[in-house]
Amino acid sequence: MKRILFLLFSSVSLFLISCQKEIDWGTGGGGSLSGNLLVKTVSKEGTDSAVTVYTYNSNQKLINEKITGRSQGFDVTNETRYYRNAAGIITHYVQINPNFVMVGIDSVTTYVNYNTALSRYTSYVSELGLMGFVVRDSMAIVYNAGGKVTQTEQYQKIPLLGGDYEISLRVKYTYDAGGNMSQQDFYTVDPATMAEDLISTIKYTFDAKPSAISFDNEAYAIGKPDLISVNNVTKVEFIDIGTPSNGFILNNAYTYNANNKPGAAVSTRTPGPSVTNVTYYYQ
Repeated sequence: MKRILFLLFSSVSLFLISCQKEIDWGTGGGGSLSGNLLVKTVSKEGTDSAVTVYTYNSNQKLINEKITGRSQGFDVTNETRYYRNAAGIITHYVQINPNFVMVGIDSVTTYVNYNTALSRYTSYVSELGLMGFVVRDSMAIVYNAGGKVTQTEQYQKIPLLGGDYEISLRVKYTYDAGGNMSQQDFYTVDPATMAEDLISTIKYTFDAKPSAISFDNEAYAIGKPDLISVNNVTKVEFIDIGTPSNGFILNNAYTYNANNKPGAAVSTRTPGPSVTNVTYYYQ
């Protein structure tokens, strides 16, 4: 029973993340506003359209991301509110998503742990109610000796069923010479034997221009590791190991603004093909 609930929770989480990533992967840039700080994207695909608005504090730190609209036929409406301490470190964030209603959840609050001595985020913990159970989801951020994040590990616990946190998912990261994330490999993990089972892979290709939006290791703390990259994604290849027919390729063709950032993008997804036109606005 516990294992089934863990896998169900992971499936719900990955579904919600994948809906949001349709916007993240449709990278583009710089509309009618000048500057380097991304404040809005507008994407259009057939009759579907979506708007993402980014809000920052006085130190240009992200404090809100709000998406409204549809993409690939899905409602991608989602809002994430980020809360920071006086030093600008994220302490927690709240995600509000209408898709949560399908599983009886109003919102999800995630608490972020930060090691001041090492100046790095170490983990984050979320708690939500699911099918009458409280499920606690924890993600550990693993660094190498050089301070580079090499993997994240998802642990889950259902207090009602007793027991400790059990590992359920591991994601391993590969980088290119420019510091961009070139690959993510997703593994389910058997908590009894620690045996890994590769379930999917995402491969990224980049241009040499500055990205429309980029974070340092904070990207891992907010669950968006691909946003650590400093250049723009020109190709995304999703490989589903168990069901290869679910795989797809996304190609992005850019034009650039006067600041050498993307000014617009045409994203083509195959099979399909489906085409999304994206414009980004800066200040």
